Amino acid sequence: MEVGIAAKRCVRCSETKPLEDFTKSSRDKDGRRPYCRLCTRAQNKLWKLSKASPCLDCGGQVSRAGVKRCRACNGKLNSGVNHYAYKGGSSITPSGYVYLSGHHDHPNANGVGQIAEHVLVMSKELGRPLIKGENVHHKNGDRADNRPENLELWSRVQPPGQRVEDKVAWAIEILQTYRPELLKEQP
Repeated sequence: MEVGIAAKRCVRCSETKPLEDFTKSSRDKDGRRPYCRLCTRAQNKLWKLSKASPCLDCGGQVSRAGVKRCRACNGKLNSGVNHYAYKGGSSITPSGYVYLSGHHDHPNANGVGQIAEHVLVMSKELGRPLIKGENVHHKNGDRADNRPENLELWSRVQPPGQRVEDKVAWAIEILQTYRPELLKEQP
């Protein structure tokens, strides 16, 4: 590019660029800063990062000076019970079931950590999570009444065929799952 009135050389990258690539400045003789916009942006970014401190939680780089946590840690800090809009961690679906939030570690919880209260109560009663094919029935029909005495465990599993051997094998499997003490040989 020809050096003239419409172009200027950047002091930092030593490239000759059009005047539009330089920020206006009343301090300089030609009315433009000595660094091109790209070099100015890079320098500003390095300056901001040098002023930023590490995240208090994970030690990673924070986005700017004065900020204590990175975006990911700040999001975790302000979620669930700590979120400004938290209303107790329970909600009722349009069909009447009560769902509780904050159960990310439970095997029967959905992807966002919610679990149906009746499933959680039955899981605690059994001492284990529900397995595939099991569901919980409300005896009195009130889906919000999740007292243990109002809940009963149902199984939707059916034997794979109608042969006697299949039915016997299925019955033994059901007894091993729900009443293993009945399979012990009696003297």
